[in-house]
Amino acid sequence: MGGMGSGHQKRYNTKREVEECYVLSAFSLRKHHILDEGAVCHGTITTKQGSIKFERERDVLILTYTIAPKRSIQLGLRVSHTRPRFGGQRPWLHCPNCDRRCGKLYLALGQELFLCRECAHLTYQSTRDDTATRLRKAMSKTKPDLLRFSVPQRSP
Repeated sequence: MGGMGSGHQKRYNTKREVEECYVLSAFSLRKHHILDEGAVCHGTITTKQGSIKFERERDVLILTYTIAPKRSIQLGLRVSHTRPRFGGQRPWLHCPNCDRRCGKLYLALGQELFLCRECAHLTYQSTRDDTATRLRKAMSKTKPDLLRFSVPQRSP
């Protein structure tokens, strides 16, 4: 009992990482007025990976895109808006699987639909970092001016 290899083992390959996926962000779409409330528009979103045709009618965003072996997918996403306390409006995309309100939807390798992080079984890369890696990343984000200090010089 309790021999070599027993007990809790790290299972790093159980979930894919968000950083490996194509991201559809409500914030980015809002900057281009695609998710404005009541908007009716159509066009193409061009990315490094390819292009996605979209059509927006009232509260539905219809995406048409191609995945590997040249399979065309047409996906309708529900769009809703909330009104924050400080004014304005915030657009949301709804996951086609669970209808959860999300700011980002992900298309992972091997998947056909843009899904929320929960339905796509995704995790963040930072959750897998050990303490030393987290400290290294935190130090690299720190502004260099904060690390400098001066020693007062005494006059002779």
